[in-house]
Amino acid sequence: MIYYDIHTHQPSLYPEVRSIVAADYSAELSPNFCYSAAIHPWQSDENLSFERIRTLAQEPNVIAIGETGMHKGRGADIALQKILFEEHILLAMELNKPLIIHCVNAYGDLFRINNRHRPTVKRIIHGFQGPKMLAGQLIKEGFYLSFGMRFKWDAAQLAWSEDRLFVETDESYHDIRNIYASIASILSVEESVLVERIEKRMDDWGLAELFPVRH
Repeated sequence: MIYYDIHTHQPSLYPEVRSIVAADYSAELSPNFCYSAAIHPWQSDENLSFERIRTLAQEPNVIAIGETGMHKGRGADIALQKILFEEHILLAMELNKPLIIHCVNAYGDLFRINNRHRPTVKRIIHGFQGPKMLAGQLIKEGFYLSFGMRFKWDAAQLAWSEDRLFVETDESYHDIRNIYASIASILSVEESVLVERIEKRMDDWGLAELFPVRH
């Protein structure tokens, strides 16, 4: 079985774990991992050049754009965060790469921007800890939800039933395999069923073949 960690800052070295590592503005990429690339909303007040992200995003082992999005109360003024987020959306559509989205206290803005652009790429809300009602609204608009160690069980149940669930470690040092086991237990499904469903989705999206195989 292959365990996909859809968003992490601490990549696993286990051969059965495939990580999408969040690469920030100054990241040096290793050929041993796959990455997402973006200017994080927390860095949005640092006047960073988007051209650096555009260059990183075209590397073959950068398979997603992110984490990008909005975080009210942290980073630049929310108006500037929205502009930067929209630049990332356009880049993702140009390169046909999934978006990994960071959203805190800004879901109204997220829905409005989504409705304006109608992105044609896959969109994943990472580290989702919101309630079932919000999960349902996001799923209805075509988003996928990624869960770590902390989440609301009924939101995860809904995402699972709608085949919209991913698993991640984010900034934690938890083993992604333990998080899979915990989520599978809460969902009352076999861990292998959860692993295989996400594995199949990554294959269907054409991403599985992009990961380097480690032995």
